[in-house]
Amino acid sequence: MKKSTLIFLLLVKVSISYSQDSISFKKLVNQANEYLSLYERLSPSLPSEFDTDFHLIQELRLSTDVKKELNHSKDSYGELIKDSILNSDLIDFLQGKIVGKINEVVNHEVSKNQDITKLFHYALTIVKSVDNKLYNFSLDGKNGGTFRSRISWMYFKDIDSSDFYDIEELQHLNSYCKLPDAFSVFREHGYEEIEVLQTDEGVKYLLTGQTQQCSFCFYNHIQLVCFKEGKFETDFYYAIESRGLDTDISYDTEEKKIEVNYVTDDLTPNCACVSNEKRINTNVNGEIIKKECYCTFFFNGTTFELAK
Repeated sequence: MKKSTLIFLLLVKVSISYSQDSISFKKLVNQANEYLSLYERLSPSLPSEFDTDFHLIQELRLSTDVKKELNHSKDSYGELIKDSILNSDLIDFLQGKIVGKINEVVNHEVSKNQDITKLFHYALTIVKSVDNKLYNFSLDGKNGGTFRSRISWMYFKDIDSSDFYDIEELQHLNSYCKLPDAFSVFREHGYEEIEVLQTDEGVKYLLTGQTQQCSFCFYNHIQLVCFKEGKFETDFYYAIESRGLDTDISYDTEEKKIEVNYVTDDLTPNCACVSNEKRINTNVNGEIIKKECYCTFFFNGTTFELAK
């Protein structure tokens, strides 16, 4: 009888503990989404004499504690005037809050049994590997202009990253989110796809992405990484800068090959890797002669190499 009672009490204790953890987890998710919802409604704007570009803190859809935090942030935000905050400073503040809160969510014990991609507001873009281990989170940088910056950071389930993104260091993220050493090989503006490759050296990840650097400036890239001794290393990297959206870097999962297709311009004036063809100087009498270029890289069991 005593044994049964003891087992029952242990089960009740575990149940209460799990319930408390679940409530704590939901609170973190709700806080993250509160920040994301407000962030999504903000637009980068340039203050002018006709537009002071301030937000009244009491009218923001934030908790009372966060509003108090904003009101006491005069040392961090010089443009905090009385009970208002400058639009660009509010963007900076929310970026730090979002990164910090999502870091808490993904490192919470309950998150192990959750589909992380379904937890957050759509303002957050999440790209993950099919083995559900490597994640890229990114936000619109809201910097304005033609440079489409993104605030991007990584998460890997085989790393305890609870201390990687300190909220005090992430209050001003308009340009870049500095990545910890374990993730330093990744590009700062994020990725669009993450493939998993089984190699002779173990599991590796192939990531592709594109960044718009000006109205007609595009940076396409592909990267093969492996995780060794507590950090990621790059095994292969290829990138193209171009003026048009027709540049293509694609990966064929069946044949395990990377194909690159682009047209030369002033940013990339030469065909750098066409098989059996030398590099071509396309600048003739000050005029640029456009040429279609193709590159193929085959997987050799450990990395990718240019087709001969």
